[in-house]
Amino acid sequence: MVPLVLACALAGLVGLSGLAWLEEQAESAGLPRPALLPLRSVMEIIAPPAALAQPNPPQPIPALPDKAAPGADTPAAPASAAPAPATPAPATDAPAHRSEPRTTPPPAHPRMRAGTGTDGDSAMIIATYDWPPYVERNLPHGGYVVQLIRAALASVGLAARFEFMPWARAMALLREGKVTAVAPAYKTADREIDCDLSTPFPGGPLVLFALAGKNRRWKNLRDLAGLRIGVVRGYAHTEAFDEASFLNKEPTNDETANLRKLQAGRIDAMAADRNVVRYRFRHDLSGDPATLEEYDPVLGERDLHVCFSRAWPGHSALRSAFDKGLATVREAGLVDALHRQMRRLADGQPAEQ
Repeated sequence: MVPLVLACALAGLVGLSGLAWLEEQAESAGLPRPALLPLRSVMEIIAPPAALAQPNPPQPIPALPDKAAPGADTPAAPASAAPAPATPAPATDAPAHRSEPRTTPPPAHPRMRAGTGTDGDSAMIIATYDWPPYVERNLPHGGYVVQLIRAALASVGLAARFEFMPWARAMALLREGKVTAVAPAYKTADREIDCDLSTPFPGGPLVLFALAGKNRRWKNLRDLAGLRIGVVRGYAHTEAFDEASFLNKEPTNDETANLRKLQAGRIDAMAADRNVVRYRFRHDLSGDPATLEEYDPVLGERDLHVCFSRAWPGHSALRSAFDKGLATVREAGLVDALHRQMRRLADGQPAEQ
């Protein structure tokens, strides 16, 4: 349980006008009464949607020592299911979900150090991209990923400003040390070169989708040889799938484009996150999810991470602080509650009351 001292400290950041809404969120999550105070304190830190389009007033970042984590100079070996694209490139080493143009251009961020910033701005800068229902500028409070990160940081006295941009640009800025982090991100061997990856938090299953009646069971990836499989350009799946050169993988810009190709019979299947496909099919194409079926089994389950830039001074201390905050909000039940709400959104169900 969150210590009382932490709960009281966070309570000072919560306005009275937000307490009723927070109470409903906690109760809808089914959390016990003792967990409400810290949960309400943390949840109010989540910014309103307007703050996602324009920088929100940041909280100062406490001075953090730049102590390298054990093995920080040598990226850890990826998990067996972690994807590792054969030819990494800025535009093709990760999910490349395109963002709609901003109504105002994002500010140019010169290299900034934690706690200094420009124009008095001392918040961390986290680059993100539209990938609903996990994160999108038009989702309530930015969606599951933004809410979770804000809450975890708030629990350790930190704040962040989120900037929406295409993935390729986000990673280019990260490599240059011009943003603190990029999120969400999968763990891959190539990514660990540039990323000091956070503790994982729940993502979703990667699935092969087909039109109803055209799905099949498979035991070995070679069972899928000969199929035209739609993928998102640069999207990491599993190591085995990404390295299977014998598969006929046809890239497009996003999941919606693959759904259109699937409906038109131009591909036989598409590989994507289940929650993203269900959300985009319903919202982008007004489609009935019942007209889609999944191949059995799934390709794999993928966790998400915050990718802290190794070029950002003090990155290991910031990553460690985030991991500590994530553990706190996880213990309070907030991670599970937010993830459950995200899945309901993907399935077109109303928010829990």
